[in-house]
Amino acid sequence: VKTEYLNCQESICWMTRYPIENVDYNLRHKCHKFNFKPNIKVQHRTNSFLETLKQPIESHIGIHVRRGDISYRPNINQHNINRMRPTYEYFDAIDKLGLKPPFFLCTECNLVHREFCDKFGTNNISRYGTSGYRLDHKEDIIDSLVDLLLLSKTKLIIGSHSAFSAASLLFTDAPFYMVHPDGLKVNL
Repeated sequence: VKTEYLNCQESICWMTRYPIENVDYNLRHKCHKFNFKPNIKVQHRTNSFLETLKQPIESHIGIHVRRGDISYRPNINQHNINRMRPTYEYFDAIDKLGLKPPFFLCTECNLVHREFCDKFGTNNISRYGTSGYRLDHKEDIIDSLVDLLLLSKTKLIIGSHSAFSAASLLFTDAPFYMVHPDGLKVNL
């Protein structure tokens, strides 16, 4: 597939079907400003959360820790489990990059949230939090979109091998680092 010939709508579909490391990251520079306008409900939830932050979201480091598959899929396959990286690998990436709080954390897992709070302090971790984790429930999908848009507003993103991390890149030029089984991968 030649990604340079895909339009933005096709790009979202393509990025969510293929591993992140195969994505042409120049494509996001062409697409992230496409004319996407969230509906009023998404805008309201996003703005309401932004008003609660002590510092602007643009000063946060965005972190996506993938755990949704195991939180609602009883029959998840080993391939998807292997794509989920342990929390300590995110901590290692943060240390390796010399990053400091505040952090905006996107995860479906309350245990991951607790681990980040224990390591960096509750006041240094912002999390939108979702109503649930089911992609077959409308409110959960809306909350997931809000989370994705908030992640895209951060100054740098540490993500995972997932469609969610890939989709957030369509809305930003922020540097992206992927926690990967082969080590930290950089896609600027």
